[in-house]
Amino acid sequence: IYIDSRPMGSGKTLFTAELLKYLKTHNKTFGYTAHRRSIITATAERLEIEHYNDISPYDIIQDLAACINSALQRKHLLNFFRQCECIVLDEFKQIIEHITLGTFDNRSKGFDLLMDIIKNIPVVYVADADMNDRTMDILNSLNRPMFHIKGDERKPTTKIEHTTRKIAKSEFLNHVKKGDRGIFQCDGVATAKTAFKDANSLA
Repeated sequence: IYIDSRPMGSGKTLFTAELLKYLKTHNKTFGYTAHRRSIITATAERLEIEHYNDISPYDIIQDLAACINSALQRKHLLNFFRQCECIVLDEFKQIIEHITLGTFDNRSKGFDLLMDIIKNIPVVYVADADMNDRTMDILNSLNRPMFHIKGDERKPTTKIEHTTRKIAKSEFLNHVKKGDRGIFQCDGVATAKTAFKDANSLA
């Protein structure tokens, strides 16, 4: 079990993509699960892996993105998750909370399946910046070797300055004059319309 609890923006998604690339090169199977369908769909598109709604029971696949709930309801998804060689558990704490507290059809079966997956799949990558004692206790209870992934955090590149409205507007118009691109956030429609009008007169 590889645990990656680095903060958001430190490279967990990139690591997942590199892991998938390595597995495909070596003809290994890859599974991915998260607590929300929207995350499953976005990840399937980004990584170009099979989405659980797009495969039939007789398809031969090498990778799959699906939620635990769907795996319980469809035998071919369940079989893949039980037999794949590597799985990514994205936002593990929220997967646990979704099964035990959220809108989950069969909590005990869902939790048992998740534990079965973690216990038996050769490589388990747990990606979660919000790991706590409870989730660590769950992993520890399975008596598998665990390794923590370390790395440098990505340094922020955005500069935030607090100032007055007058100075902010002046800075905004100076950037417009120079032809810079950017976002000028306003606190109301009237302010936005005025800023747009002023910017158009300078563009």
